[in-house]
Amino acid sequence: MRRRGFTLLELLVVVSILAMLVAILLPSLARAREQARRAVCAANQRQVFTLALVYASDNGGRFISTNYMNDLDGSHGETNHISWINRLAAHDFVPSFDPQAPREAAGTLPTVTNPDERLLYCPNRLENWRRDDRDSDKGVIRTGYYFMFGHYGGQYPGPNRWMSPVALTSAQNGAQTTVMGDIIEMGTNIPAVTSASHGPIGPIDDEQVNLPTDLDIDGGNLSYIDGSTRWTPLDEMKPHQALRTQSVIRRGWW
Repeated sequence: MRRRGFTLLELLVVVSILAMLVAILLPSLARAREQARRAVCAANQRQVFTLALVYASDNGGRFISTNYMNDLDGSHGETNHISWINRLAAHDFVPSFDPQAPREAAGTLPTVTNPDERLLYCPNRLENWRRDDRDSDKGVIRTGYYFMFGHYGGQYPGPNRWMSPVALTSAQNGAQTTVMGDIIEMGTNIPAVTSASHGPIGPIDDEQVNLPTDLDIDGGNLSYIDGSTRWTPLDEMKPHQALRTQSVIRRGWW
């Protein structure tokens, strides 16, 4: 007796059912993965600022300087760029980070080869965000976080004025003073885009430069001077001036 096989129609029905199941499950899996990355992101922020608090407690209450390396004390007024951190500060947070390491070949995107260094990076920005300016006198890297403490010598301009706390006692809004945050920024890069580290299923980079409030951006993790870190919806954040030069104006949300 010959065994009857599947007909072409039956195979097509099975394939169609499998395709429908995949289409249903993939968005859920992507959202679950994003939730996990948000948790890692919050843990990184909390650890970095805990280290800053420990440093300050041993340094007369004053935080690590996060100014450019050529302006660590703020005497040159180059203090209004909060989405980069100087390489010496990175070394203070992660001692195995080498502030004198040679730069990668021209035209290549720096990668994170030191596992300890991953603490400094939002997991959604680990490989596609890092920029390294170590050859300039500013000596800075961009990690995917706002570092909003330890900027000496200046008040940030623009709407919702904000003063960087340089010491534990200089918090402007008490325990609610924001000290770190995910980058939600309008005017990122040249040409400009609107970017956010956490959309529903991952980072968002909008080349139309829409307002973050017009995009599908949920919010971001923010850390506060009391040592807490929590997820904050975008509609609870305010726009601030994160950078202003002769050619670039960037607004950030926190």
